[in-house]
Amino acid sequence: MENRFCRICLVLALGLSPLSLIADYFLLPLEAVTNRQHLTLYADLGQVRTRFQLPVRAETNLQLTLEVPASIDANSIMLSDNSGETSVRELRYQNDLLNRKSWQSALLGQEVEYQIEGDHPLGPLLSGRLLSLDPDLLEVDGTLILTPPGTLVFAKQDFVVTPTLYWQVEGDFSESRAIDVSYMAAGLSWSANHNLVLDFDESSIALKTWADIVNLTDQEYKLDSLSLVAGDLNRANSPGPGSNLRSVMAESSMNRLSSDGSAEHRSLKIYHEYQYNRPARIRRKGTLRLPLIGQRVLPSELVYQLRSNVSLYNNPQQPVRQPVNTLLRLNNTEHQPVGDSVEPIPGGIARIYYRDDQGAIRFMGEDWLASIPEDVPAELTVGRAFDVTAKRWQTDFRRISDRVVIVENTLVFHNASHKAVQVEVQEQLAGDWELLEESMPSEASDDLNLNYLLTIQAGKQYQLVYKVRARR
Repeated sequence: MENRFCRICLVLALGLSPLSLIADYFLLPLEAVTNRQHLTLYADLGQVRTRFQLPVRAETNLQLTLEVPASIDANSIMLSDNSGETSVRELRYQNDLLNRKSWQSALLGQEVEYQIEGDHPLGPLLSGRLLSLDPDLLEVDGTLILTPPGTLVFAKQDFVVTPTLYWQVEGDFSESRAIDVSYMAAGLSWSANHNLVLDFDESSIALKTWADIVNLTDQEYKLDSLSLVAGDLNRANSPGPGSNLRSVMAESSMNRLSSDGSAEHRSLKIYHEYQYNRPARIRRKGTLRLPLIGQRVLPSELVYQLRSNVSLYNNPQQPVRQPVNTLLRLNNTEHQPVGDSVEPIPGGIARIYYRDDQGAIRFMGEDWLASIPEDVPAELTVGRAFDVTAKRWQTDFRRISDRVVIVENTLVFHNASHKAVQVEVQEQLAGDWELLEESMPSEASDDLNLNYLLTIQAGKQYQLVYKVRARR
């Protein structure tokens, strides 16, 4: 039987060898087997779970197969029966690489055929036993033919060209049984993408989050449900050969879908999970975008900031222009009744827009948004300010002794915009220093920086001067 996301073969184990499964399969009727598939995606890893509903049978041995991606971590395969009455006798993973070496090992000594085009004394089809390759040596009715004419052909079923799991189960199948198969695979990933639209008054921002799902495998997934897990997994480096991935397991239930089509969020141990309890199709080598978090309105603030790493001994003697950054601050809280929960926001690319006085949405910039737990502030760099500029220079330098100097720094800000702005100034001073004078009081902080908050009127300049004593 074959469906859109996996092929499931169920056979009677009547003394069949696992090596003869392909040739000796006895397929059950199409309606005899039902299955469900669920995919849990991490940042760069996927956990695939398939549930088989086995039909009622008189036999106590059954053999099944399941097509899987080539990037599977074979060490992560898990099988479970909720009843606890089914046991696995054997589990095998096979993926034949079709190259000349594999052809030789599989076809040498076997009966093969050569197709011959056109009129030839040996006829259109030449059959015999293949004794060697490169050059080909064929035995036909006791005669050896070196480099026989035509093209060597062989049946596809002689090889497992699609990576496949084979397993044999024992149990009491007089009642219907469900078996879950789980494995991890690379090439499956997801990422969050945020669209933020700043309101005209800059006091709030509308957040809409999408999930971009990428399938780089050669497998298509026709899913009953999908889960996306936000969080950083610790993955051990396996020293063993053939381990292309590390195994990590997580429980992922199938639950409700929220009314706006976005995912249903829930806490998952130390991570957070977003669930879609609806069918989804992820094509091979394809990308799927789904709504992750419905639109929310968060309090925000647009600020200007000048942050400098100041060397007390190598400051410029002439004015040097410095960029003033534009920052967007937001807090993961929401205008909602007290007691309602606030969803955490997974990390991802944040594209920032603003709504102008005509209502049009315009792009401002983008930045990486780190994961934000509930009621925690975040900061994004939008870009460099155009109308707010700054320049700085060292206006005094005196050496008091071999180890002590007095340094005075001057900063001049200019606001060319049509409204007053606030600029946060952070002077990060290295070494052992002591503040002597300042043109305006600095703000208290837990770090060793000099922090100032300046208000600069429209079309005006503001000068900030401070003097420190430093010791080597």
